[in-house]
Amino acid sequence: MHRNLLFILVPAAVITIIGIMVIYLVAPYTVQDIETNNDGVESDGVESYTPGYMGEGNFSLENMSRYARYVVIGTISDTTRYSYQVRDNIEEYHGGITLDIDAELTGMYNGTSIYFVGPSTNWVKAGDKILVFLADKEPDSVWGNDYYIIGGLYGLFKIIDGKVYGEVLPTGLPLDDVIKIVEEARANRIRDVSSNAKYIVIGRISDITKKNPYTDPYITVDVEKELTGMYTEGKITLLIAENILKHWGEGKVGERYLFFISDDLKADDGSYYIGKSGIYRINDDGIAVGREFKEGIPIHELEAKIIKFREGR
Repeated sequence: MHRNLLFILVPAAVITIIGIMVIYLVAPYTVQDIETNNDGVESDGVESYTPGYMGEGNFSLENMSRYARYVVIGTISDTTRYSYQVRDNIEEYHGGITLDIDAELTGMYNGTSIYFVGPSTNWVKAGDKILVFLADKEPDSVWGNDYYIIGGLYGLFKIIDGKVYGEVLPTGLPLDDVIKIVEEARANRIRDVSSNAKYIVIGRISDITKKNPYTDPYITVDVEKELTGMYTEGKITLLIAENILKHWGEGKVGERYLFFISDDLKADDGSYYIGKSGIYRINDDGIAVGREFKEGIPIHELEAKIIKFREGR
C-alpha cells in the first residue's frame, strides 16, 4: 500500500515542480515590470501575450537600431486604448500613440507626426517625451496596418530631464549617448550577418521545386558571384520558407537575390536553410532590399559593406 502510494506521489511531485519551473521561465512580462523602473507609474497588471518583433529576443539598443523601420524622438499628443482577443478567455490591451516628431534618427520619415501601436503603452501619457523603435507595417499581423513598437515594452523609452529610461535602461542614459549608439548601429548594419556567413551568394533563381504542397520550396540559384571566395560551384540549392521569399519578392524564377548562407543551417540533403535575415532581393534598378535595409541600398554599396566587415574593417 505504502509503496504504491509512493509510486503515485513522487512522479506527481516531480511533474508539479517541472510545471512551476516552466511557468516561471516562459511567463510573459507584465506592464508592472517596466513601470517600476520608470517614474513610478502604476500598472494595471495586463499581461502581454503578443510576440514582439525580432523573435530571437535580442532587444539591445544596438540590435533594435539595426532592424527598426524608424527611430523617433518626440512628444505624445494623444493616446488611445483598445482590446484585442488573443484567444478564448485571453484579452490583451493595446495602446495607440500619436507622436509629434522632434527627430527621426533613420532619416527615412519625413512627416511631422506619426501614429503607432503596441502593448503595455499605458505607462506613458500625453505630454511625455519619448524615444521609440518602430517596426514596419504588417497588415496581416495583430497590429493591423500600423507601425508598431519593436519588442513591445522593450522598444519604448521615456525621456526625463535629458535621460532615456526603459526596460533595457532602468537607470537611464543621457539622450546624446543613446543617439550616438543608434547612429553607430545604423552605420554598421549588416556587419554581424556578413561576418558570420559561410557563403554569400549573388544570383538568379533558376528553379523552384516543392516535394509536396505542405513543405517549403527548394530554390536553385545560378551563382553570379560569391563574396567569401569559399563557394566555387555554379549552382546552389536553398530551402526557404515561401512567405519569406515572397516577403521580399514575388517568389518567381528569374528573380535576382543576395543570400547569406550559414554552414550550420545545412540540411541532410545538402541544401541550406535561409531565414529572414539571410535574403536580399535585388531589383531591376540594382537596389537591394532586405531586413536591415528595408529602404533599399544599391547592390554595389551593400557588397562594399560586406567586404569591409569581412575584412574586419
